Amino acid sequence: MYEAVGCGLLVRDASGTIIFANEQAARILGMPAERLVGTENASGIRRYAEDGTELTRTEFASHVARTENRALRDVRTRLVRADGAEIWVRVDSVPVPDASGALEYVVTSFFEVTERMRAEERLGLRVRQQAAVAELGRQALAANDLDALFAETVRTVNSLLGAEACRIIQHSPSERRLSLRAGTRLAPGSAPEWIPDDATGSQAGYTVAQAIDVISNDLAAEKRFAVYGPIVAAGFRSTATVIIPGHDRPFGVLASMSRVTEFSPDDVVFMRAVANILGEAIERLAAMQRVRANEARLRTVVEHLPLELMVYDANGRVTLITGRRIPGRTPFPPAIGDSIFDINKRNPDGLNRIVRALRGEEVHEEVRSGEQVIDLRHQPVLSADGAVTEVVSLALDVTDRAKAQVELARKEAFVRSIFDSVDTHIAVLDRAGVIVDANQHWLGDVRSGEADMKDATIGDDYLAFLRSGDTEESREAAAGIEAVLERTRPGFSFEFPLDRDHGRRWYQLSVQPLRAPDGGVVIGHRDITERRRVEEALEHQALHDMVTDLPNRTLLRDRLRQAILAARRRNTQVALLFIDLDRFKELNDTFGHQAGDVILREVGERFVDAVRASDTVARLGGDEFAVLIPLAADRDEAVMVARRVLASLQEPFIVEGESAFIEASIGIVLCPEHGEDVQTLMRRADVAMYAAKRAGTGMQVYEQDKDLHSPSAIGLAGDLRHSVERGELVLHYQPIVDLAQGRCVGVEALCRWQHPIRGLIQPAMFIPLAEENGFIRQIGLWTMQEAMRVLSGASGAAVPIMSVNLSMRNLRGTDLAGNLAEMTERTGADPRRLKIEITETAMMADAEHTFAVLGELQRMGFRLSIDDFGTGYSSLAYLQRLPVDDIKVDRSFVLNMLKNSSDEAIVRSTIELAHNLGLRAIAEGVEDKPTLDRLRELGCDLAQGYFMGRPMPLLQLGEWLQSSPWGGPLALR
Repeated sequence: MYEAVGCGLLVRDASGTIIFANEQAARILGMPAERLVGTENASGIRRYAEDGTELTRTEFASHVARTENRALRDVRTRLVRADGAEIWVRVDSVPVPDASGALEYVVTSFFEVTERMRAEERLGLRVRQQAAVAELGRQALAANDLDALFAETVRTVNSLLGAEACRIIQHSPSERRLSLRAGTRLAPGSAPEWIPDDATGSQAGYTVAQAIDVISNDLAAEKRFAVYGPIVAAGFRSTATVIIPGHDRPFGVLASMSRVTEFSPDDVVFMRAVANILGEAIERLAAMQRVRANEARLRTVVEHLPLELMVYDANGRVTLITGRRIPGRTPFPPAIGDSIFDINKRNPDGLNRIVRALRGEEVHEEVRSGEQVIDLRHQPVLSADGAVTEVVSLALDVTDRAKAQVELARKEAFVRSIFDSVDTHIAVLDRAGVIVDANQHWLGDVRSGEADMKDATIGDDYLAFLRSGDTEESREAAAGIEAVLERTRPGFSFEFPLDRDHGRRWYQLSVQPLRAPDGGVVIGHRDITERRRVEEALEHQALHDMVTDLPNRTLLRDRLRQAILAARRRNTQVALLFIDLDRFKELNDTFGHQAGDVILREVGERFVDAVRASDTVARLGGDEFAVLIPLAADRDEAVMVARRVLASLQEPFIVEGESAFIEASIGIVLCPEHGEDVQTLMRRADVAMYAAKRAGTGMQVYEQDKDLHSPSAIGLAGDLRHSVERGELVLHYQPIVDLAQGRCVGVEALCRWQHPIRGLIQPAMFIPLAEENGFIRQIGLWTMQEAMRVLSGASGAAVPIMSVNLSMRNLRGTDLAGNLAEMTERTGADPRRLKIEITETAMMADAEHTFAVLGELQRMGFRLSIDDFGTGYSSLAYLQRLPVDDIKVDRSFVLNMLKNSSDEAIVRSTIELAHNLGLRAIAEGVEDKPTLDRLRELGCDLAQGYFMGRPMPLLQLGEWLQSSPWGGPLALR
């Protein structure tokens, strides 16, 4: 049982020396058990805490448990073994006192949790990657320098993929080449200036040409494209490349390279998200550069317009002259300091305009000068008290106005085209939050009705539109825009959902203040619903079972943790059920894994229907499920839920037109009664489930005395080791009857433990302990020796055949035949009167060795029988070779054969198989007359069970033989 439990086990005495190590401990620590026993700690192994610091000897859990006399549980430790292998283990170290209360020994159990820790690391990596994508997105929105953004991107991708090199490669379609834009050099001077962009010249070229993401985890064997030689020479063996999108064609390629790491599809998803952010930033900066270039061009145009500008003060003195001289205009423009009145003394109209302007009137007139038309403007500038301080006078030759207007319209159209070409919904809001302008991407979707902003177009109140979305996020976005409009908050980027008529959509909103006298903001509005769906799908996938879509172990642990915290606040209870499907492997092997998945999904659906909506049904893996009841009133309610779960399996499952029945074993724990932390509750629910499976009761509430790892069980295991030498073991005998003759033809010797303090202990209590600690081998040899002693004595004369069970450890022993030969010689017992029963599972564990051992026992005269047949999945080829006399049908099939057609079919098939092989069939577990009658009809040879007789001491057996209708004279069979 110590090996079957699946954990490593070390037992140290009071001095700290290891006195016992099971095979699991040896496997996990990477050294034979005999090298561990007698030492204080496994040599050559380095231990590290979860934070990465190396542990000293005094920090080991076993040392702390021994020196401080306290239990340490759920300690996660990283081990680096002598062979260099790195693993994670979860350690429990418990001091065990002797009868006086002094420390007797320390029991350390540990499970390897490497895969779980790595899974948590992978999940954490995906979370960090998502956070990195969000941060890069934020930086990209504010970036003004592509090279800086590229450098940050390279560092981010390298750190989160564990890659040694990351490169951003730009594609030039006109030059048909790819050039390195940013990244780390593989080796000095090895970075190429350019590489071909065709599909066979390079991986980057292949990525661009095929327009697909590419993973190559074996560059040396790559055949799709030419591999750049220095990459392989530098030791790189894996690469991943994704396209960086552009406006109308790819900008280039994002590439990662590693010497160790193999890239996965999840890594490509992360790289693709980063590449999309780069593409958006590249397009945004390109658009900004085009706008700035256009602004500079417009300034140049203004400076070269045929415009004369003159400023004169309130006294008519010229203070500024600029612009180009308009040819042919009279009078000639003055110099700074000249009097505007003197210049226009022969120009009454000019003087009139000047006087009107100095009085505060804005004057705008067109005058003709020869063939020219001059646009004259006199704009008074007023002080705070309304007095004219100066006048700005403009003279513009508007003869070419039409041409200038056409040119200006062209420039405005150019700017507008830039505004409209950006692949983002962009709108301008005034200070009141009303949309005053929007680009064609926005307006086009409004007109087509394709976008959710169809209710918000030019002239609409965008803040009211957001508030109508009726989500906390949309209202927060409205409040943020309002704060920017009021200049109490800088620009920001925000993601929020809107609930519209056709469902919920997610948007990314970028808000920047408009640098204009009247204020306002510019908003960028992008639909990110698909991206959010992908992220939510990835999160769902990480927390749910792929087959049943039920919560997985990770999500169950989190919900259990939350339920425990809530129960503490409310002073309520939490119940946890662990469910294991019985004989599911049999169905899976019969109908195939695809049918097995269908059954698992239906089982999950039945369990969900059997519990409340507030309860959680989870699949832990394989055929194991769990039910979390966060609001359990008491133990009775937990048991009631377990009964409903079992009842949900009563109806047959239809598989390929056949009816199949599935049963289950359920372990039940309650918090705080059985534990107050996740690890303890889950472990004890597992213990209770296995107790239910062993007992065949369907369900079992956790009992500490059935916990093989409880202090009580460990103490009982210690007593068991001394049971033989103290003479505490006894044999009880259960009759075996011949169904044709109706009389007893033999008995099965069954071991019992008469504990000096606890009284008679049933096998269900001590046999699992013996199997786990290896003492079952000594028990088997003692049972065989005691059976021989009884058979050779006067009290055993009435027993012709005595069956004795031997375990897998006895069968694997180095000299079983020799031990039995020595016993028969010492006791004088006749081997022909002894039948050795070995379970089907034990026989199949090492078939070739089994054949050899059983053949030798048969030659010595011992009878042989296969016990628990139907549970070990042995093949017909093996059965034909086994030198056995009987096949014993497992009691689990016999008990329910009258209620379950599948069980009866197994019993019938086993009987027919035995007869076809020339063997006898024995049925155990017969507890009523209808079952016995049915076994007769099926042709079963022998049977045993409570209906004929319970296991009893030897003296009581003699009385039974005299008084029972099954007794009477016995013949040697």
